[in-house]
Amino acid sequence: FLLPKTNQALQSTFYLPMKADCHGANKGRETSHIYLMSLPIMIKKKTSCQNALISCRYYKYKVASLILLGNLYIILMLAIIAAILVGTLTLSRTLFLNVMPFLGVFLWLSIKSLWIKSVPPKGIEINQQDVPEIFSLVNKLRLQLNLPRIHHILITDDLNAAISQIPRLGWFGGYKNYLLIGYPMLACLSVSQFRAVLAHELGHLSHGDGKIGGWVYRHRQRWQALQDLLNSKQGKELGGRILFKPFFDRFIPFFLSYSFPMARQMEYAADSVSVKLTDIRATTEALTATEIFSRYLNIYWTNIFSLIECTASPDEVTPYHNLKPELLKKIDDQVITQWQQEAMNQETERDDTHPSLKDRLNHIKGYAEFNPPNQDTYAATLLGTEQEKIVGQLDSHWRSNINNYWQEKYDEFSLAKKELHELESISASSNALSLEQSIQLAHLIDFVRNDEHTAKKILYSLYDENQKHALLCYGLGVIELRGNNHAGCALLEQSMIIDEWLTKYCCEHIYHFFIRIGDATHASIWKDKLLARTQLEQLANHERSFLRQYDKLQDHQLSDMDLATLLDFLKHIPELQKVWFAKKQVEYLPHVPCYVLAFTTTGLFQLRNKERMQRVTNELHKFSFPHHIMFINLDVDGRSFKRLLKKRLIFIKEK
Repeated sequence: FLLPKTNQALQSTFYLPMKADCHGANKGRETSHIYLMSLPIMIKKKTSCQNALISCRYYKYKVASLILLGNLYIILMLAIIAAILVGTLTLSRTLFLNVMPFLGVFLWLSIKSLWIKSVPPKGIEINQQDVPEIFSLVNKLRLQLNLPRIHHILITDDLNAAISQIPRLGWFGGYKNYLLIGYPMLACLSVSQFRAVLAHELGHLSHGDGKIGGWVYRHRQRWQALQDLLNSKQGKELGGRILFKPFFDRFIPFFLSYSFPMARQMEYAADSVSVKLTDIRATTEALTATEIFSRYLNIYWTNIFSLIECTASPDEVTPYHNLKPELLKKIDDQVITQWQQEAMNQETERDDTHPSLKDRLNHIKGYAEFNPPNQDTYAATLLGTEQEKIVGQLDSHWRSNINNYWQEKYDEFSLAKKELHELESISASSNALSLEQSIQLAHLIDFVRNDEHTAKKILYSLYDENQKHALLCYGLGVIELRGNNHAGCALLEQSMIIDEWLTKYCCEHIYHFFIRIGDATHASIWKDKLLARTQLEQLANHERSFLRQYDKLQDHQLSDMDLATLLDFLKHIPELQKVWFAKKQVEYLPHVPCYVLAFTTTGLFQLRNKERMQRVTNELHKFSFPHHIMFINLDVDGRSFKRLLKKRLIFIKEK
């Protein structure tokens, strides 16, 4: 079971990753969790009224008007700067020469801030000479839709296909079209099903919806890229940011939210294009196969990563070479039927532009139908003689990316086996284990030996006398939910009442449980709770990441013993000169204190020294403290915080 280590310090709340957390789609990273969208306006579930809104011309024209407004603001700001330059030249040449250096540079920086450098997608590029069959399929579909040229076709390592448009001239367009095809997609679909997927992706570029759909699609990508740029470290260094960020901080979230129904509708429109260019059976089979194969890949990658237990290096592991459609034939038919039912039970997420399988099939008036290809008909054969070469490159790239992670997890597993042996030795020698040791023993039995039954038995033997222990309730709850037992929900609810730092993890487990059993109503409730807690912790972490001149500080209110411990630690840092210590007044999670420790390393007749400051900073970070501490070097920010930290001095170096 996932056993999070909890700490009252916000930054210390994290997962202890298990072997089953890692899938190929994540390239060995720990399981991704659900985080908030950047949109402040949450989108409600689609209703018949919203459908009517999407089809309404007024709505489409309002979306178009918003796009024009955003572009007009950019043009207006640049025009104002240019007009000031022209005006000063008309009034006085001397004034123009004085103003020109400043406004000229500002105009250039403003244009530069809008010159979005889109990074081309990564993948293994194929060409028409080596892989003529895929290019032939793409070109036939492209000509049927009267689309521009596809400049690059890339093979990627995920179960996906996508169209990406990269502007050559920044904000001013001139697009290069990239078609991304995931090799797992080729491995799980037949040629006819793959053709339906291609038709869907190319449908995003078609202008069948009065030409406005593609325009909105590109601008959603463009505005999001601009927002990312303005909020990035690079964007903060651009002079033009001051003109555009205040406006676009409000405009872009509103535009993305308002155009969201249209973005979802474009998925339905692309499905309709797929049916029109191929046939309804190929489209429904492709949609169904993708859902089922995505569930199979969870098992497949879990098995791949289980090799960590006995193999120190991934050098001999070839996951993409072994990825073939006949693997599905080893899965029991009842399991496949269950996966298909799970996919059909899943509701469309309100913050996802991609509808659920059920909604997509209803839109095209189709039915879920799983028809896996055989060795001779699966789409990867379209790669021809290049297939082995491409698969070899994917495997090589995967091993290169995963090598450090693999070694880290192998070492972690080896330590876990060693710790399990030690705990079992203590238990066998008639020495009683502590409660924490017993919980850890159950965790390691589940983790190392995959023996859920024994782990569950140990935890329940402890539960009767320790029902108020958060991690004990958490471990039992996770195991019960793994067996689709509703009792796990009550245990996890009890766990997060005892320890609020488990709330996010408990909500996520319960959410996935209800998704798995097809209870969309309760899944939505727990997703809302998960999002709310995630947002609260994000806001709390952000609030604790900076100090401003107008923030309010309070007395630290440490006990005499804790203060004495801190001062004793500070005395042993020889290059430390002065220390101020206080508690920041925070809005989010106010019961969790946030302390500020400001310090100087420069003496009266000393010059600032970066190496000395870094050494002191490193030493301060070694201090073990149960709460969040924000360290501020006053050698750099002394003037800004001098008044704020007045009367907070707790340490002066003895002469």
